[in-house]
Amino acid sequence: MLRDKRFMEVRALMIWTGINLATEIKRNMKSYLLLIQTNQKSLRKEMFPFIIKSIEMLKAIEVEFKSKKFLINKWVVLINRYTCE
Repeated sequence: MLRDKRFMEVRALMIWTGINLATEIKRNMKSYLLLIQTNQKSLRKEMFPFIIKSIEMLKAIEVEFKSKKFLINKWVVLINRYTCE
């Protein structure tokens, strides 16, 4: 029982961390691009690798969540069940 509960805690933390990470990456990139646009500046060439890396990370997170959607739904049901006990 204790092992199952620990497993659910770890899974819940992983789901929460993934969502948080994607939100922070998206928010920071949006803020940066809006700042550039508001100040009517052009993007510096040395920033392109960081922008590309951010997009790649967001895509990777999206793919993981989409490919594991059914498994995550199953975990959420189990997490809810264990938190109610």
